[in-house]
Order: sequence, then structure tokens, then C-alpha cells
Amino acid sequence: MQTIIESIEALSLEDQALLFEQLYRRRLEKQRQENIKEIAETKENEPVTGKSPQSQNPLLQVPATLKNNPLFDEVLGYIAAYRHELDQETEAYYRERDTEVQSK
Repeated sequence: MQTIIESIEALSLEDQALLFEQLYRRRLEKQRQENIKEIAETKENEPVTGKSPQSQNPLLQVPATLKNNPLFDEVLGYIAAYRHELDQETEAYYRERDTEVQSK
């Protein structure tokens, strides 16, 4: 290892920089190849189902389970009322800003 270090130190600064850049690029390419191989292996080990990846995502299934909840419509009403309230506040703010700008 010491011999390698001494050989690198004997190179010009430009050659050292080129060497390190090439080593870095090779390392990135090797990592990329490993990632591709890992992804391919993961895909091979996944069970094949007729379902799309989205249907397998439990977060995407939550709304479907909430639709059966008797309070679902009530919650949607609260959400709509809150959005309406925010819209009113935003409109009032922009009306006030417009008035300030016009009065200047």
C-alpha cells in the first residue's frame, strides 16, 4: 500500500487530480451497477399479482376504508368548511392588500 501511495505522490498535481477523478467515476459506475443488480433481484423476488403497485400501497387504501365509516361525510363537511374559511381569509387579505396598493 505504501508503494502505491509513493507512486501517486510522485505524479504531478494534474495527474493526481485526473487519477482521483477516474477512480471516483469508476466507483460511481460500480455503485450504479450494484444498484441496478439489487433492483433487478428485488423485482425478481416480488410476488406477481394482478394488482398494480398503487393498490398494494396501504396509504392509498385508507380512503376506501374511511368511506365505510359513518362519520366520513361529517369529516368531509368539516374539511370543506375549513377550506371555505381559509379561502375567505385569503380573499380578505388580498382585498386589503389591493386597497393598500391602490391608495398609494
